[in-house]
Amino acid sequence: MSMNVSFFLSILIWLGIQSCNSNDSNSTTLTSNDITDRSERINILKREVKVFSELKDAEFYLVNANGFSNQRITVPGASSLYYQFVIKIDTNDISKWTEGMTETSSYSVDNWMDKLLVSRKENWNIHSIPKVFTRIGDSVIMFVYNEEGIIYKKLWSN
Repeated sequence: MSMNVSFFLSILIWLGIQSCNSNDSNSTTLTSNDITDRSERINILKREVKVFSELKDAEFYLVNANGFSNQRITVPGASSLYYQFVIKIDTNDISKWTEGMTETSSYSVDNWMDKLLVSRKENWNIHSIPKVFTRIGDSVIMFVYNEEGIIYKKLWSN
């Protein structure tokens, strides 16, 4: 019995050391800036956020205190996250993304949307005015460009 306890404790200590000595210094941040392949960007985003339709393109900047689905080796604890992403979808699927949300006219704009496009601005031509949505009780805001099928979404929690 003491052999099993020693083995179990050894495994726990090893996991603790591994989680503290991660070789990836940015394991809590995931960005699409250096990912040139569109399919790869889409697949990564689909692993990390709830997706309501097929994506045609995606850019993202995600921060999660627990790391991401392909990086976790320990049980996640309390989470703090800050997600920003832009997606291109079929215009017929926009209602799937806005369901349960409330259109609003009071919001503040900063430059987070421009920062998402730093690598491939030419892929995201916008000429319409967005509708803005929030979800009551949640920290989320979406800027929806209906004509282009483009949605910017920001969500956060502490």
